[in-house]
Amino acid sequence: MGSVFYIDTFLLNNFIINYTLIFFSLKTSKLEINRLRIIIVSILAAIISLPLMFSYRYIFILFKITAPLLMCYYSVDKISLKQTIKLVAVFWIYALILSGIFAAINLPGNLFTVKDAKYGTVAYAEICLAIFILYLLCKYILKFLSRQFLIKDAYKAVKISYNNKSITLIGFYDSGNNLVDKKTNLPVFIVSKRCLKDFFNLQTSPTDYIQCTTVLGTGVMPVIKPDSITVDGIIANAIIGISDQDFYSDYDIILSRAQIERNTISFKETENIYV
Repeated sequence: MGSVFYIDTFLLNNFIINYTLIFFSLKTSKLEINRLRIIIVSILAAIISLPLMFSYRYIFILFKITAPLLMCYYSVDKISLKQTIKLVAVFWIYALILSGIFAAINLPGNLFTVKDAKYGTVAYAEICLAIFILYLLCKYILKFLSRQFLIKDAYKAVKISYNNKSITLIGFYDSGNNLVDKKTNLPVFIVSKRCLKDFFNLQTSPTDYIQCTTVLGTGVMPVIKPDSITVDGIIANAIIGISDQDFYSDYDIILSRAQIERNTISFKETENIYV
């Protein structure tokens, strides 16, 4: 009885392998990833390779050599010759690594041999999908951990001194706080009123008002100029805006982006962080 050839399995395996190799090659080469182009190129390469399987051996080998060049070239919108050569080189490196993974997983006697449940052939598609899942897991775990470090760095100890009294609050760097007092040209740190109820009397203490815009609309906010403000022990030249709104329980005061840009406080410049 002759060997059985499954066209659907062949096309699916070739498509997923092509997509995997092109995707990671583009990632490594730091080129723009257009998923639609990768899908189209991967499908076309899989379809074209099907009839060539039954052609002369040398024609199929020639196709295997030239296909990566064409796949890499057409998977990117605009690419130079130098970038194409680099991309093809990376493609072949990943192809060799992937072949090694297939061979290692499916060695005779290997307890971890992966076979297709339906046809009993080597499950190339499943192995590639497992690599993608592992990649995505690592990507999001690293993103989560880096975000935690950024958030940790964004929290600051803020000490406010006013009328011979002082209070220490937990401040949070919010790059969306661009509020500046037009009279003094000083950045505004926004504090929840509840945090100041035992420290500052809004009714009897001298205050000023500034216009501000929030997600709730446009209005005015009472502000005070404390005797001093320090952020992690560093003096900050700013004023305090008092908000009726309660913040999240893990911080009391929203620090200003304008203060950071003046290099008065050595904050680490990060992307927008939302908690």
